[in-house]
Amino acid sequence: MTDTLSEAVPGAAHSGYRRFLRIEAATLIAASLGAFTMSGYAHLEKYYQTLNISIDRLNFGAQKYAIYGGASIVSWIAAFLFGIAAALLIAVMLALLERPGNQSPKPQALPSWMARFVTRASELSTPLKITAAALAIAAFSLISWYLTMQIPSQTGRKAALTTASKCAERTLIYKNLDRIQACQIAESDDMLFLLKRSHVDKSSVSFHTLEVPKEGLLKSETQEEELRFDS
Repeated sequence: MTDTLSEAVPGAAHSGYRRFLRIEAATLIAASLGAFTMSGYAHLEKYYQTLNISIDRLNFGAQKYAIYGGASIVSWIAAFLFGIAAALLIAVMLALLERPGNQSPKPQALPSWMARFVTRASELSTPLKITAAALAIAAFSLISWYLTMQIPSQTGRKAALTTASKCAERTLIYKNLDRIQACQIAESDDMLFLLKRSHVDKSSVSFHTLEVPKEGLLKSETQEEELRFDS
């Protein structure tokens, strides 16, 4: 009887642990997907808003928002982890250059004012823990907002300006022989969104956008380009 109970308890604990991992994994996936979608929406909204196009007209799905946002957030996380790895590598290399057998110096006594500070901090451990938790939550919220809203918005505007200044124009020819020469930057189910550039230099770009129907479009022709092979 005792052996049966001892075998059942670890099995139940293992099952509960696996259930906890499933719940945590599902929560992490849902939070990541929400952050990716929010980041992608902020990027694309700023991009098309800068180009004077309403994003609601383009009928983007949540999958496209998540793809754009995921690429941005993952790149920042990868850069952060690379910086940590580089710092740890430098610290290890410096430690390897030291002479072997060196002993760490003996800890020195704290000054009287610092000792009073430590003693008082131990007496106020509960308020300090609450304050630290509040600061951690506020810092996490600020970092999350910056990564999912502020940075994607900035990159969206920068990408829009790059598109407006460097996009290649194409010629749209309709059945009634109307010809429109502009950059095609977006499209919906029934409309094409075009950008007509009037001036560009190192400091600014001037343009206006057009909405033309797809109905009656006969041909869309790009300008001739020359591309060189990589050496």
